[in-house]
Amino acid sequence: MQPSLRLLYRLYYGKARRIVRAVLRRFLQQRRRVFLGPLRRWVCEGNLENVLGIYELHVQQVFHTTLMQGDVVYDVGGHHGYQSLLASKLVGDTGQVYVFEPLPENRDAIARVVSANGCRNCSVVGAAVSDRVGRTPLFLGTNDTQPSLLTEQGLSVIVETTTLDGFASEHRRPTLVKIDVEGAEHLVLLGARHLLETDPPITWVIELHTSAIREPVRRMLHDHRYQVEDLPPVIPRPSSSVRHIIARRSDVATP
Repeated sequence: MQPSLRLLYRLYYGKARRIVRAVLRRFLQQRRRVFLGPLRRWVCEGNLENVLGIYELHVQQVFHTTLMQGDVVYDVGGHHGYQSLLASKLVGDTGQVYVFEPLPENRDAIARVVSANGCRNCSVVGAAVSDRVGRTPLFLGTNDTQPSLLTEQGLSVIVETTTLDGFASEHRRPTLVKIDVEGAEHLVLLGARHLLETDPPITWVIELHTSAIREPVRRMLHDHRYQVEDLPPVIPRPSSSVRHIIARRSDVATP
C-alpha cells in the first residue's frame, strides 16, 4: 500500500482530524475524481473518503491480495460504488463485477461512475439480496441509520429481492463476495447456502452492523468449513470497533 495513502488515512482519523477534514473539504469539496491510490483520477461520487481514495482501506487491501484478472465479484450493498470500481479494475476485461443496490439514488450514483469510468465489466443489479426472491419493504432509516431490510426506522419503499444462489445459477460464480447490508447479513448467507457448500470456495468480506448478528454469522460460516477472522482497519483506531470479518475455507491457503 502506498505510504501516502497510509499517511493521509492517519491524518484523516487522527487527533487533529477536525482541522484536517475542514482543510481537505475546503480544497477538495468540488472534486469528483479520486485523489490518491489505485483509482487515482477515476471519477467518483460520495463522501470525502472516496475522493481521497482512503475509503475502507482494509477492504481495499483484501481486494488487492485476493483478486486476479478474470475473477468475479459480487458487491452486495454497493452504496456509491467505490469498491465496485476497484474490483472492476483488478479483475480486468475478462472478469466481472455485479453490484447489488436496491436504493434508487445509490443505484443511479453507481451507474454514473460505472459509465464515466468505462467499466464494461461492471453490472448494476437493482435488487436487495436476501433469503428469498420477491418483494419486501426497505426501510430508509433516520439521520443516523442507513437503509435496511430489518431496522424498521423511517419511511420505506418496496424493493425487489433476490438470493445469491438464485443469481449465481444464471451468472458466473463469484470469487469474492463483499456484503454491506445494514444488519441483514444473515439473510444474505441464508440465501447463499449452495455457494457456501460447493466448490470452488469463495472469499467473503462482511461488515457486521450489530453485535447481535456477529455470532450467528460466524456460526453459519463455520458450519460450512469457513475460517473466520476479524478484519481490523489498516491503522487501528481506539474509538472504533472491528466491524468487518473475512472468511475463507479452512482447507484453502491464504494468499
